[in-house]
Amino acid sequence: MGFSMFGAQSSPIAIDFGTSSVKLLQLSLGDRPTVVAAAELPIPDAIRQDKQKRLDFFARKLPGLLRKAAFKGRRAICSVPSAQTFIQHMQITAPDGAAREEMVHAQLSSQTGCLPQSMVIRTVEVAEMIREGQTRSELICFAIPRAVVMRHVELLKRCKIQVIGAHSELLAMVRSFAQLYADGADESRTTLYVDLGWGSTKVAISHGNELVFARCIQVGGRHFDQCIADQMQLDLAEARAHRLSHDVFSSAAVETPGETVGVEAESEPALLRAGAEQAVREGNDSFDHVGLGSSADQGGGIESHDLTAEVSLGEDPASDQGHGVSELLDAITDELSMCLRYHHSVFRERSVDRMIFLGGEARQKGLCQHVAKVLRLPAHLGDPLASVAAEGSLNTPGVNLDEPQPGWAVACGLSTSPAEL
Repeated sequence: MGFSMFGAQSSPIAIDFGTSSVKLLQLSLGDRPTVVAAAELPIPDAIRQDKQKRLDFFARKLPGLLRKAAFKGRRAICSVPSAQTFIQHMQITAPDGAAREEMVHAQLSSQTGCLPQSMVIRTVEVAEMIREGQTRSELICFAIPRAVVMRHVELLKRCKIQVIGAHSELLAMVRSFAQLYADGADESRTTLYVDLGWGSTKVAISHGNELVFARCIQVGGRHFDQCIADQMQLDLAEARAHRLSHDVFSSAAVETPGETVGVEAESEPALLRAGAEQAVREGNDSFDHVGLGSSADQGGGIESHDLTAEVSLGEDPASDQGHGVSELLDAITDELSMCLRYHHSVFRERSVDRMIFLGGEARQKGLCQHVAKVLRLPAHLGDPLASVAAEGSLNTPGVNLDEPQPGWAVACGLSTSPAEL
């Protein structure tokens, strides 16, 4: 059962179990959804890599946080971290029905070494194609160990919360931008979503609001922190503080004079708050925001801004400052390039039109600028909560709803996800 955006009820509590924090969100699902409650719980550095200690920490802290932020009801829909989700594209020759399901399960078993009944499996049908004279169906398969799902269910049961749904982060992430396509205007656009997280980088490509590609790249903020820690003889917390205060990516791209990275000069919804570009203004780098209100607040559209500017980058700070981040940046952009090539091999008639950056690490403007420049795509900083109003004076521990929140796409998408376990 899904939750209509036009109902009068509040959504279930959306709980996004990330690697660096847990985000909780509840929306009022009327004609104009509003935030009923929101909170973020940072995970201490010392326990981020210890699954059991994390669960114990959640069990201690979540009940008080739910009360403090005044969440309503006891039902929840949660996500499972991508690091614990097996994501695989498959090409199946069998028609719909039991035969196809058996083929999916057989491929999963051979690739994971796990029995199908030990996993929670979801599939997304992408397209049909002809390969070697056979009609094949391209599918995306998401498989989560059932034991992992049940650990989260039991955890929330200890917090007196009933879990009615569990979903992949990537499916929720794309769903959070459904509003972009509500009037059908953007259905023909192909979008690359890049969620820059602390634990990993999640990648999705959609045609309109339909997911057609999914991947998790095992490089994220913690890998940059570890690199800086090793180079500068710091602990991880100190390395992260240094990275966030110095924006070590600000000039990390290789200089290629004459190339441009920019945002198309057209009206964009408030969900896309910023162009991820390096606009050169009198020698100063900037990362300009494109409107902070909803499109409804601005008479049907955000004012057009000409943000396309020549990119002229300096020397690589990785070698200049001893941070050593260049190899990790190359790993991310190489993987993203492979994702784009795979999409093109399946959909030769469609190219990616734009890129939307999400995730907590997307606040690192230099990182976004570098990726956008290498991929040569118009890019935006996504804010899935931009067009969702807050109900009165809310207590939202750990989160400032007046600022762009690119890291809240999963929580926002879970709020309107179906009740499926």
